[in-house]
Amino acid sequence: MEIIQIPTGNMENLAYIIFRPEDRNAAIIDASWEAEKLISILKKEKLSLKAILLTHGHYDHSNAVPELLKAFPGVPAYLKHEDINLLHKKFPVLEIEDGTSVPEFPEIKMISSPGHTAGSVCWLTDQSLFTGDTLFAGCCGRIDFPESVPEKMYDTLNKLANLPENLKIYPGHSYNEPESTLEKEIKNNDYLIAATKLSREEFSSRIMY
Repeated sequence: MEIIQIPTGNMENLAYIIFRPEDRNAAIIDASWEAEKLISILKKEKLSLKAILLTHGHYDHSNAVPELLKAFPGVPAYLKHEDINLLHKKFPVLEIEDGTSVPEFPEIKMISSPGHTAGSVCWLTDQSLFTGDTLFAGCCGRIDFPESVPEKMYDTLNKLANLPENLKIYPGHSYNEPESTLEKEIKNNDYLIAATKLSREEFSSRIMY
């Protein structure tokens, strides 16, 4: 699938439009801000929006969804139920099981990745991992929010460390770098290294921001 990375808003957010070039069917990952900007790109590229995929429920990753659903009636938005209560703007959502494919896109799988929030997920294709606020270049998502689950971040980082190292990492914010590779993060990301070297208790007590 082809990927368009789109900076949005004033919090270094990154939204993504991913699409199949053969039929121009597209999904938006983390419709954060500037719905009109996302709609304009879809029209310019002659893409047909078929799904909205959210990595978690924080407003800076879901704020543009209601406007998109108004522009594209009937398009499903996917979010784990644990994060529905985090939505600032309510809209209907669907959910799929960990490790299963998006019905509209069999080539995209949902990988449950709790820690930053209880319902955080990553979206996996054969070459790319869209990590939202779970994993950034050089760090991981904050786990000091009321909705965070620090012990789960340890499990999640170990889970991600066991995925194919050639995956490209596309995070939800452009902190440090707007993209990376899993191989690079396994070797250089102190949080990922700590999760694979320390016990869960040691990791949870030492992780700082």
